[in-house]
Parts: sequence; structure tokens; C-alpha cells
Amino acid sequence: MSKWAVSGLVTSAITMALALLSGSPPAAAAPSRDALELGDSDATTQAKLEKNVAIAKSAAKVFLELADKKPPKGHSDQQKEGWERQTSFFKTGSRQLDGLAAKGDALLAKVKSHKASLVEEMAKMNLQFLALQEATQMESRKYQTLSDASKARHDIAMNAIRNMK
Repeated sequence: MSKWAVSGLVTSAITMALALLSGSPPAAAAPSRDALELGDSDATTQAKLEKNVAIAKSAAKVFLELADKKPPKGHSDQQKEGWERQTSFFKTGSRQLDGLAAKGDALLAKVKSHKASLVEEMAKMNLQFLALQEATQMESRKYQTLSDASKARHDIAMNAIRNMK
């Protein structure tokens, strides 16, 4: 494998790992707006979770493979130290991704056994989001009404001043 191929592999693995470790899905698996709306099927949510677990397992495997690579010969002490830090990073990242995948597998098992309660909880959350959205829209309409009234009052005052001239 060439130096550039390894570099690209490392970059993509790190990108996947950082996205998963930060709690947000990778760009390719970004949740759609539909995931937050009522009516999102349980199967879709489960499929997204399965996909993210598979990505975590794949990234963990890549990290472990990179950590197991032997250092090239002829490195300076500084380069050897950098290699060791990078190897340590890959090992730690692999363990964290394995843990994340295990949590995802546990959640999948829980989802499969408690689908009805999960759907009810998601419906309650969606209703809360809907209520919040309606409250925000109502506040926006109030502000717009007051803003329009204030503008009309200002325009009347300006016309009166202009008419005096």
C-alpha cells in the first residue's frame, strides 16, 4: 500500500471516528429532517442505527489495523516518538469505537424487544417538539404584529412631520 493510500485511509477513518465519538453521525449518514417528524417509521430509525453501528465497527477495525502496522526502519527518535503517539491514538480510538458499537448493539437489542414503548416515547417527544414549534410560531406572529403596528405609527408620524414643511 502506498504512502498516499494509507494517508487517505487514515483520514477517512479519523473522520468517521470523530463524527461517531462526538455523537453526530458521519456526513454520509446525516439524519434527515424527516427523522424528527411524526410518522418516521421504526424500521427507518433501526436501519440508521444499524448503519452507524456497522460504521463504528468498520472504523474500529481500520484503527486496529493501523495500530498494528510495524514502524518503518530508519526513523529518528522524534519520528519514533510520533509513531508511538499515533499508534496509541489508534488503539485508544479502536477501543472507544468498539465500545460505541457495543452500546449500539445493546440499544438495537433493546429496540427490538421494546418497540412499542420506543414508538410511544418517540411520539411523545415529537408532540413536545410540535408544541414548541407552535409556541415559537405564535411568538413570531405576535412580534410581527407589534412590529407592523410600530411601523405604521412611525409612518404616520413621519407623514405628519413632512406635511408641516
